[in-house]
Formats: sequence, C-alpha cells, structure tokens
Amino acid sequence: MSYREELLSEGWRTFQNELDAMERDNYDVSVYKTQIEVKVGKERGGNKQETMAEIRAIPNVTVVSTVPGSVRDDETHSYIVYSLAFVHQQNRFRTAKLHFAHIVREIKKLPSVLAVSIRGDMMKKKI
Repeated sequence: MSYREELLSEGWRTFQNELDAMERDNYDVSVYKTQIEVKVGKERGGNKQETMAEIRAIPNVTVVSTVPGSVRDDETHSYIVYSLAFVHQQNRFRTAKLHFAHIVREIKKLPSVLAVSIRGDMMKKKI
C-alpha cells in the first residue's frame, strides 16, 4: 500500500470512529418494561410456553418471561404473569402507552388467550 493509500485509509478509519461515537451518543433506544397477567384457555390450544413464544413474535416485543411463582392453574385455565419488554417505535406510535395498548390488542388476538390484564406501571428501561 502506498503512503497516500495509507493516509486515506487512516483518515477513513478516523472518520468511521468519530461517526460511530456520534451515533452512540445520539441514539436513544426507548425500551419499556411492564407486567401483564394472561388467562390462557387450556382447551383453546397452546400451553404456557407456546403462548410466551407467540407473544415474543409480536413486533417490537423484546423480552417475555414468566414472573416466578405467578402461575396458577385450574381445570380449564392457566393464569400467568409475564414480564414484558418492548422497543417503542416513535415513528409509528406517538407515545409508549399507545404502543403498549397496540401490543395488548395483539396479545388478545392470540388463539389461546382469553383475557389480559395489566399489572403495575410501565417503566422506561435503561440499557
């Protein structure tokens, strides 16, 4: 590599590093976390793990986990409290609350889900 090519290459690397640093400083990912209780119908298909996987498949949902000790069962239903995190898309939903309302509507459409209730407040998560 010639001296000129080395200078150009070094300049390009410096520019990329500065650009990466600017993007890291200006890039704000809005991740919110909350808990929901889901009533799952055992006869309607899907078990707890399948329901969790279906919730994870909803766009922008990043984390779904069962809150330890929260699962209750009776003969026909399971009641599960899930911890849920999602990335708020500001270009599609004005507020995180509207985005979360959309996610809850999507959860209610799942075949095994009979009801959804919100547990606790929605909090912005630091990443």
